Amino acid sequence: MNRRQKIIISVTGIVLVLLILVGLTYAYFLTRIQGNTNIRSISVTTADLRLVYGDGNGIITGDRIIPGTRVDSKTFTVSNAGNASVEYGVFLEDLVNNFERTEDLSLTVTCESNITGHTCDGYSGNFPTENSMLLTNTIDAASTGVDAEVHTYSLTLEYVETNTDQS
Repeated sequence: MNRRQKIIISVTGIVLVLLILVGLTYAYFLTRIQGNTNIRSISVTTADLRLVYGDGNGIITGDRIIPGTRVDSKTFTVSNAGNASVEYGVFLEDLVNNFERTEDLSLTVTCESNITGHTCDGYSGNFPTENSMLLTNTIDAASTGVDAEVHTYSLTLEYVETNTDQS
């Protein structure tokens, strides 16, 4: 091996050693915990999120209805069996609305909480013509000595009487 090859190999070796040292030093400072040096571990715990949906009385259907008719309501529940408050939405999907005048069909959704003093929002307006979110609510977690909160919804359809020709 000549002198030039020895120099190239020596320089390459020194550069490799320096790169390894810099990399190890950088990794050490990157993973070091800042602040309280007495802490040996970090523990993270997530909330237990468990919303339970109860489909009360099935599908709503209205055959041969006339203006002023209210269709039987659907009842369903949402309860929180977890340990954290949760915000959730109520969606309508798989809608079939064959009404020519969509404003003649109204929808009312009422909500009641089983916890005294707690309220939940409902909805009142025209029946949607496409899949949509009707409302959002927040439901509290169960706490020591208190049952899980339950929101009970009642959904009612009405063919609104407008005192005009609705045929």
